[in-house]
Amino acid sequence: MNALIHENAKQIAKEAYIYAFPMLMDYRFAFASFLMPDLQDVNVTNFARA
Repeated sequence: MNALIHENAKQIAKEAYIYAFPMLMDYRFAFASFLMPDLQDVNVTNFARA
């Protein structure tokens, strides 16, 4: 019974990840592009020079 619950939870988590990941990446893009445009000037090379 415990193994069945574990497998069911694992399947639900996999399906949730497949469903939600593209939506979260779209939100991340929209947030960075439209809601906080000044964040685009900050990148990894700016931190390396500091």
